[in-house]
Amino acid sequence: MKPISDEYNQLIKLIYDYSSGSSNFVSNDLIIGNVVRRTLEAFSTFEFRKGINEVSCNQDILAPMGNQKYSDYFENLMYRLVLNGERIKSKNELNFFNTISEVEKIRTDKDVLCLINVLNPQHMDAYFRVIPDAISTVNGQCKYILLA
Repeated sequence: MKPISDEYNQLIKLIYDYSSGSSNFVSNDLIIGNVVRRTLEAFSTFEFRKGINEVSCNQDILAPMGNQKYSDYFENLMYRLVLNGERIKSKNELNFFNTISEVEKIRTDKDVLCLINVLNPQHMDAYFRVIPDAISTVNGQCKYILLA
């Protein structure tokens, strides 16, 4: 059995690889939704002792992001992820990511990395410092959200 931190490291790296196009899209396209869900669940449980559903609407967590635009954007992202996940679960489908385009999957992956980075930049740095330019790439994606 793999240590949890090793598994989490692999999951978060897979999200980064997929979002940057350096992943094998054919094999990872089918699993990326579950990877995102598991990563968000692990992060939210470890950081806040709350499930992803609770984090998505908790203003005590979303408000201190330092920018209302971030709070609104990520609240909408979490709502989309949670709502779509629940809608698909009710239809007994395996993965709500299968219902969205590859472009939307990549955007969602970038958004999830930004969310984690905005909530805890030290966390992101700890996992991505060994990947050249990863932190600056994620920071650039986060700035893009503010400019949109």
